[in-house]
Amino acid sequence: MQYRPWHCKSPLMRGGFSYVEAVIAAALMCVVLGAFVIALDGGVDVFVTAFAKGVVGSRVNNALDQLTEDLGEAGATAVTVCGDGLEYQLYAVAMPLFRDADGVFQVTSSNTPAVQGVVVYCPFETDRGVRQLRRYVFYDTSYVFPFEFHGSPPITDEFIHLRDSAGQTLTIDRAEGNTSLPSGRAFQTLCPGLTAFAVEPGNLTRLEIRAACLTRKGIELVDKGERYVAHRN
Repeated sequence: MQYRPWHCKSPLMRGGFSYVEAVIAAALMCVVLGAFVIALDGGVDVFVTAFAKGVVGSRVNNALDQLTEDLGEAGATAVTVCGDGLEYQLYAVAMPLFRDADGVFQVTSSNTPAVQGVVVYCPFETDRGVRQLRRYVFYDTSYVFPFEFHGSPPITDEFIHLRDSAGQTLTIDRAEGNTSLPSGRAFQTLCPGLTAFAVEPGNLTRLEIRAACLTRKGIELVDKGERYVAHRN
């Protein structure tokens, strides 16, 4: 039987690693762990970015769905749009509402839509600098459409000034909304991160909404939604 010299024995048989071997092993471990962390960080970025894009897209679509419902039930000639007093690419829109506070569509005795109030969409920027689209509702069956935005300017940082065709005025507090509604229903918040909002009335009314958010590395993600709405009334 042949025996290997003592210096040919494995590190474990010799009772441990030498200093040089330990340094090499540590260096290799650092390289492997570094590659793993880089790969993991890249994977997290892809996941977070995809999730954020989905969130922004969902916000845009939810706002478009609500607008489509309201505009679809309003007559094209009763829709009023105004950008005076708002930032570039931002507008406010007012239109009749035919649903009551319970969301039930109302009709007259002659089976025609019965106006229940006015609904207004207008961008708003919170104290934290987050711009959103707000939906304000005011119930009053005496309103005569179309409305007009009036004043100089008709939209300020605090208020929206409206007047119907019968001369009745309506002032909307952009921060508080309609405080006569039950708690929590003063206004509806849509599409946080709003960057652009436009409504172009017509036989087919064009809607456009854009929104954005920042990823964890400060990259801005932008999503855009556009629809054409046919008016049923």
